[in-house]
Amino acid sequence: MSDQIQCPNCGGYKVETLKKEYKKESRSITRTDRLRQAIGLMGIFWVCSLIGGVITAAMGETERLPSIVGAAVCLVPLMGLLVFSAKSRSIVVATIYHFGCSLCGYRWSWEKGTPIPQANVKPDLIATGARKLEEEERRRQEEAALHYLSKQGKK
Repeated sequence: MSDQIQCPNCGGYKVETLKKEYKKESRSITRTDRLRQAIGLMGIFWVCSLIGGVITAAMGETERLPSIVGAAVCLVPLMGLLVFSAKSRSIVVATIYHFGCSLCGYRWSWEKGTPIPQANVKPDLIATGARKLEEEERRRQEEAALHYLSKQGKK
């Protein structure tokens, strides 16, 4: 998500996207769809075979011409199998985002296309969360400095 998201619980903007998932739905493919696919594939193969046959004939190598035509004819049963093996496939029907607020710890989900949850601004929660984050950052920096100094002392 490129927009800045506001936490619905505290109203803060220290929100991170924890996970993005896709809700899928299974939909069966009709024989008409399969027939269209098969005709398209056969058309592509036959055009390629025709071009190959013309090039082969132009080069004077007519002994290869029957094998090219034979390959094109053998493709017909394969296309029939494709038409009659109707399967189902999954399509994405919704995108769901899972968010987490770094200030108050609130977690929530939002489905794309639905209204974003209304934020209830609570300045006391925002201030407490900001202090907590500052303390964690200061502690992290102190630990990093101690780690660096311990590495320097071993040299």
